[in-house]
Amino acid sequence: LLGEISNRESAQCSRARKQRCLDELRGSAAVLERRRRELTARQAAHGRLALVRLANAGLRAEVAALSRRLAAARRALALGRLYHAALMNHRPCSIGDGER
Repeated sequence: LLGEISNRESAQCSRARKQRCLDELRGSAAVLERRRRELTARQAAHGRLALVRLANAGLRAEVAALSRRLAAARRALALGRLYHAALMNHRPCSIGDGER
């Protein structure tokens, strides 16, 4: 009878240890799953950041190109104004308009 009780207590202790171990493993699994989700979200954010940086670089290049085109257009406009002013200031001499 004493052996049966000791055997039952031993089995009960073994089940309790097994349950504690299982609970610890479940807790560890939950922590690891949370960490995995965090890392997945962080990786996705880094991917989006890379895309934003790439788009930003493209937009900066476009701004630079448009700035160069604008500067060239302004120079052409200024040159056209100078040419027009030169034409307006130049009066052709006609015959008989000489000094008397």
